[in-house]
Amino acid sequence: MAVSDSKVLLIEDSTFLRIATERGLSKAGFIVSSAADGEAGLQLANTALPDIILLDLLVSLCCRQHKLTYVAQRFMWRSPRMRVRAHRLA
Repeated sequence: MAVSDSKVLLIEDSTFLRIATERGLSKAGFIVSSAADGEAGLQLANTALPDIILLDLLVSLCCRQHKLTYVAQRFMWRSPRMRVRAHRLA
């Protein structure tokens, strides 16, 4: 699969990080779908059928562990997941 055929789902609640990551991935040739919260991310995961899901560990999810488990079980056969956590360097 070429990079231009690869679909990425980005779930990130920080607007700045979401836009910057989305731009970088798009420039690299990926097809990017993004969501600002876990609920929207779950909906996009069902419709966009991504090749990989980039998920902010701290993204706001109702019943977070249950939802992350759902995503992992539903998409494990199809989409690798990468958990991303940004730290402020100060």
